Amino acid sequence: MYVILSVCLFTHIHFCDGLEVSAETYVETCILEDFNAKCGYDEVIAIVGASFGHIRLGRCIKRDLGFFGCLADVTGLLTLHCNGKRSCTVPVEDVASTITLECSQGLSVYLGATYTCIKGVLISSTCDTLEASSAEIYFLTTSIFTERCSTRGYITLVVDESQHVETTLIDLSMNASSTSIQNIRIVDDGIEHTFERHRGATTKPHWGYVSTSSHITLIFKKQTPIAIITYKAVGCVDFNIPSDSYVEKVGQDLTVKCYNTEQSWNLKCIGTRWLGSIGNCISPTEIVIGIIVTATLMMCCIVFGIGLACTKGMKRKYLPNKDYEKCEMVEVDGTIARMLKTDNVQTWQNTMNPTMSSNDHAPVVAMDRDLITVNTNIL
Repeated sequence: MYVILSVCLFTHIHFCDGLEVSAETYVETCILEDFNAKCGYDEVIAIVGASFGHIRLGRCIKRDLGFFGCLADVTGLLTLHCNGKRSCTVPVEDVASTITLECSQGLSVYLGATYTCIKGVLISSTCDTLEASSAEIYFLTTSIFTERCSTRGYITLVVDESQHVETTLIDLSMNASSTSIQNIRIVDDGIEHTFERHRGATTKPHWGYVSTSSHITLIFKKQTPIAIITYKAVGCVDFNIPSDSYVEKVGQDLTVKCYNTEQSWNLKCIGTRWLGSIGNCISPTEIVIGIIVTATLMMCCIVFGIGLACTKGMKRKYLPNKDYEKCEMVEVDGTIARMLKTDNVQTWQNTMNPTMSSNDHAPVVAMDRDLITVNTNIL
């Protein structure tokens, strides 16, 4: 079980699995106007930075009277009003009333703000321990210091013991010196760690950390520039196996084997689900019993088939016509005979070709081997 933590910086559009961050938008709003920010129906606002004062020439300042750079950072103020919302409106006069700039007296001032739109699932609160799932969720680092939490300044991410957490930090401040990263520490199994820089195919710098336990705690030593942290569970949860089996696991591949037989099942972890199936181990005794039962059933079927065939053969030999259905078994002088229920003895004679004997005062009898047929009409 382990936790994967990675960090990436971006300049325009950035994708972290299910999270999508749009290009930044800069808005210059004059003193008597309202600052407006708006994102798509499935996006929310994240203020990257905001300043108020006599900043530079632009839409609100047409003449260079000097004193450029007389400004105050109001990122936190706009963050409170706009972050996490689809749209927001802030009067610039309200911003001006919260700060004092001695250098701006007699000069034109305005609000310059940069924001971006984020598409994804935003966590509503960071006060409690955050349990990761297969769905990617994110939060803004500014919420850590604006929420009234007993855990203010640190966040714990946990997963199932057989899974790991994949988390990403996106530094919206565009600070190449990674100020956000320097202000964050990772506590893993009681030991404090820092991010390690990795180089890959991407041209953007990013950092990462792999934990040795199933949970990590992010500690923010001081308020960091605006950043996004995403997290999700990766890996498959362990499942119960038959009592007479054992597991061999290599990476994302898992094999379940039986102790007493050669049975085995192979599964592979894709995302957070196991692909494959598993059955029950069959003991040698059960196999022997199964063979005996199967052989017994087969013998019964064979005997039944032979008996059925013999019965049909006897019917064809002695009574090949439909008169068989008109006979009944009786006992005559200790011998089993078939007696015709019809007074037409000639039918029987033509069928069996027996030796006939006739007596005016006795029944007509047809004799064939040890079978005797008697005309019942004159008994």
